[in-house]
Amino acid sequence: MSILTMKFGGTSVGSSESIIQTGSIIAKEKQNWDGIVVTISAMSGITDALLRCASLAVENSSSDFLPLIDDILQRHLHVIRGLKLNNNEEAAVISQLNDYIFDLKSFCSSINVIGEVTSRGLDAISSFGERMNIRILSSLLNHIGFPSEPVDAMDLIITDEAYQNAVPIFDLTRKKIRAKLLPLIKQGIIPVVTGFIGATEKGVITTLGRGGSDYTAAILGECLDTTQV
Repeated sequence: MSILTMKFGGTSVGSSESIIQTGSIIAKEKQNWDGIVVTISAMSGITDALLRCASLAVENSSSDFLPLIDDILQRHLHVIRGLKLNNNEEAAVISQLNDYIFDLKSFCSSINVIGEVTSRGLDAISSFGERMNIRILSSLLNHIGFPSEPVDAMDLIITDEAYQNAVPIFDLTRKKIRAKLLPLIKQGIIPVVTGFIGATEKGVITTLGRGGSDYTAAILGECLDTTQV
């Protein structure tokens, strides 16, 4: 089975227009391969904004980090509305985003009370950008007639506990990736996977370091024995 692993960076998934173009590229390539798996970054600038939220939560009151969180939400909502999804599709993805924003506010509020943030906490907070964005791109692919499913890489990539710069445990990771993604690919479904993120064996979110989305694509390609990355 010929499989293509594709990776799109933050600029390629940072606006309605770019996401639509990315969807068109994926749709075109889908005609040439038995299966496709896609990994994407957060929208350009979002990971930095998330880390800024954590910093503000440590240093200041909620009146400082809550407006920034709202800016993050509004940017994603603007992009979603530009995709021209149908009402049900749009409502579903917005509901998912609101859940993530609620969790982000809760994280930052906890940091604000404690007055510090750990490396483990920073990994959890910085993961939100990719986790929201895969759901947006997957919704667009479904809308244009290419069945897709968002997949969180913390369910695929098992790492050590070196938060902020985690190292994958490849034997466990390979088993997880093949068990989760190959059935989807065989059904003609395009998995859209978060870049940059993994999890420990206990399920705690980790990140692979900045620029880690490229690494994620390479890991997926290797573990799925894909023809091309």
